[in-house]
Amino acid sequence: RARANFASQNRCVTKQDYEARIMAMPAKFGNIAKVYVARTQMPTDYTPSGPSQAVIDALAALMNGDFTNEFGYLLTEQDVSNFGTLSTAIDGLAVQAGLPDLAGITAWILSYNNNKNLVRIEAPTGGNPEHLLIRNLKNYLEPHRLLTDEIILQPGYIINFGVIFQAYAHKHANKQDVKLKCIQKIIDYFNIDKMQFRQPIYISQLEYELMGIDGVRAVDYVCLTQSNNWKETNVAVGYFNPGLWLTEWSPGANGGAGDWVPNGQSGYGYKFSFEEAEQGGVILPPVTPSVFELKDPTINVKGKVL
Repeated sequence: RARANFASQNRCVTKQDYEARIMAMPAKFGNIAKVYVARTQMPTDYTPSGPSQAVIDALAALMNGDFTNEFGYLLTEQDVSNFGTLSTAIDGLAVQAGLPDLAGITAWILSYNNNKNLVRIEAPTGGNPEHLLIRNLKNYLEPHRLLTDEIILQPGYIINFGVIFQAYAHKHANKQDVKLKCIQKIIDYFNIDKMQFRQPIYISQLEYELMGIDGVRAVDYVCLTQSNNWKETNVAVGYFNPGLWLTEWSPGANGGAGDWVPNGQSGYGYKFSFEEAEQGGVILPPVTPSVFELKDPTINVKGKVL
C-alpha cells in the first residue's frame, strides 16, 4: 500500500484530474466557482515557466568558457557579454535540440462575487500585477502537474439571460399563485450551482417540470432571451431593455478583423443568440467555454398565466 500511494502522488494527468484538483484548492487561497480544462496546443510565442535542460546545459558550458557547442554555435567572450546575442543563441539551442512540443493545459475559470454572481478573473494588462487568485492557483497546481505540462489560466465567458413564459391555469386555480410557483420553479431550475461550462439547456425538461406544478393546465412556451420575446408575434411582450449583455461582437470595417466591444449593461456578460442556438427544445452552448447564468432572477423572469 505504501508503494502504491507513493506512485500515485496525486498527479494530474487527465482533464478530470485537473478540474478536480482546481476545485479542491482550499478556500483560503481564493474562490473558484467553475472550471473547464482542455488539452491545447501551446502558442508559438509562449514562454515556459522554466528553462529546458538543453538551455541549462548550454548556459553552463558558456559560463565555463566553452564557446563551441554541439549545436554549431561559435561565440566569443564579447558575444557572451552581449545579452542580445546570447539570448538569440539560447533560443536557437532550444529549437535545434529537437525538444518535444509542450503539452498545453488551458483552464478556463470563473469566480463568485459577494452576491454569488459569476465574475471573470481578468488577465493583467498594461503591466498590472498578476491577480492574486491566479498566482495562488499556479502555486497550488505546481506540485501536481506533469513535468511536460504547461498550464495557461484563462477567464471563462459568462452568458446572462432572462426567461419569458406563458402558461394556462385550471379554472379553480389562483392565477397569481400559480405564476409565483412557476417563477420559483424556473429560478430553482437555473440555480447557478447546477450550471457548468459548455452545458446545454433542455427547455423541454423545464416545460415538463412546469407542467407538474399544481394548478398548471398547459405551458404555451418558455423563451430564453437577452432582449426580445422571439417566441411571440408581439415582440414587445416581456422585452428586456436594455439587453442583458455588456459585451457584443462588432465585425471589422471593410472586411477587417472584428472584436468584442462593451456597449450594454454593466455587470452582465456576452451577447448570445438563443434563437439561433435552440435545436429541438435544446439550447446548444457555444464552442467557446461559457456558462449560462440567470442573473437577477427576481426581475429577469417574466411571464403570464392565463
